[in-house]
Amino acid sequence: YYRVHNHPLPLTAAQSAQVQVVLAFLAGIFVLIPLSYAPAAVAPLIVKERNSKAKHLQLVSGTNPVVYWLAHYLWDAGMSSLVSLGVMAVFGLYGEPGFVGSAAQAGATALVLWLYGLAAIPLAYCYSHLFLSHSTAQIGVLVFNLTTGFVMVLAHQIMQVLPNTVDADRALVHFYRLFPPFNFGQALLALTQEWYFAELGGQPHDPFGSEEVSRALYLLPLEALLFFSLVIGAEYSYLFRSALLAAAAALLGGETLSCSLRSRIGCGLASA
Repeated sequence: YYRVHNHPLPLTAAQSAQVQVVLAFLAGIFVLIPLSYAPAAVAPLIVKERNSKAKHLQLVSGTNPVVYWLAHYLWDAGMSSLVSLGVMAVFGLYGEPGFVGSAAQAGATALVLWLYGLAAIPLAYCYSHLFLSHSTAQIGVLVFNLTTGFVMVLAHQIMQVLPNTVDADRALVHFYRLFPPFNFGQALLALTQEWYFAELGGQPHDPFGSEEVSRALYLLPLEALLFFSLVIGAEYSYLFRSALLAAAAALLGGETLSCSLRSRIGCGLASA
């Protein structure tokens, strides 16, 4: 028989960096999957409190709706911050330079991760209004996060390089950026890939100078404020309904508006 000994030459620095770019892309993509679970974990309690009338009991007992949601948000944001610290600890233990290659790189990764949690939590509150079961809510919010994070990021990365879909991607990316998981995923991929591109070219790398990272750093806080405002606005939607009833009364004859017609308008607005 024949015995064959294979001793390939080691990879050059450029080849090694190219391999690391691919691995960093895969790492950034697949990190989005477990990080879709954390925001989804806040939805079951919201739905359970609403269904069991615990929330209603607090509100009729004098709790201000803003205080109710702010208390939830502060607690969930604190838990999300602990998750972010744990994730950064794992990145540090594995020593992946794309995430923690320098103090600036680690700081940018931690900041994007933290802001993602702050923006995704109020979005989960908004999603919770779509569900009646707390267990279904957690699964549903998880699916939404996976779709707007993992799926949309992957679709964007593929569509932007295909000639037939590049124009559609340029239009769709503005819609994608409405969702915190997409902005987080894009920033994470930019951090890892641009780190290795800088290493490959022998150039210094500023993670905060990345376009995707900079965009995420101002979009995520704005989205956190927007979605939390929507949650608070939903609590005061009765003011909107009262304004519509007043407008309907004025248009249909003011005081001559019948009680039955008021009931029909009120029921229609309540079910809207």
